[in-house]
Amino acid sequence: MCRIPDMMKKLCVAVVVILLSLSANLLHAGFVYTLTEVGPDVVVNGVGTLNLSALTLIDTTAGASSGILPNSGYIGVGGSIFTYSGFSGPASFGDGGFTVASSASGNTLVIEANGFLLGVPAGYVSGTPLSNTMTFNNATFASLGFTPGTYIYTWGTGGTADSLTITVNQQIDTVNIIKALYVTSLMQLSVQATDTSDSATLTVSQTNSGGIIGTLVNRGGGNYLGKFNGIPNPRRITVTSDMGGSDTARVRAR
Repeated sequence: MCRIPDMMKKLCVAVVVILLSLSANLLHAGFVYTLTEVGPDVVVNGVGTLNLSALTLIDTTAGASSGILPNSGYIGVGGSIFTYSGFSGPASFGDGGFTVASSASGNTLVIEANGFLLGVPAGYVSGTPLSNTMTFNNATFASLGFTPGTYIYTWGTGGTADSLTITVNQQIDTVNIIKALYVTSLMQLSVQATDTSDSATLTVSQTNSGGIIGTLVNRGGGNYLGKFNGIPNPRRITVTSDMGGSDTARVRAR
């Protein structure tokens, strides 16, 4: 009879332990709501699973609305819910009042962090995949009263541990330098740029040193212009937005 060497046995045991650990992590990966500014709207996408083992069921007859209430930590796609308690996390994710979703679809799932309440689909079984989406038309994080950031709600320990995460992604705009011209005889730098946001503040700097040259004038419609006199040729400039976007270009001299 062929015997398996002790080293091989230990290796097999280690592999099994790793696989079991990975399986447990996948089972308890949690649910994530991601909020993003898309064009003129705010879109909420939710996906994941939940392990309810460490939570306490307190109601099986409630209903919930589709919407958000940042100052009470409420967000979710509504419907008939079973309500649980027993998690911890921040009580709010902004100062906004209640806003009904313009559209909502998918699985029911709501959280009211201020009251430490979690609403799941009626009869939900732990580990069952969940997904949903909501759209708030003609809205921004600011108009809805959201504070960008990541908000994590947790419960349980070991095999019963799980979480719900709300990620409010700050919009990052796109900056494009159209013209960077230096007139040597006038010691004048002219800069023209566009931005996907028409409310950004664009600052011009010398790329190598980081020295600030000045701020572009917002001409509306995402167009920004600026002329800066009495400065040496910066040769290369960077235009940076207060919303996170930036662009770099070589300065053409004449």
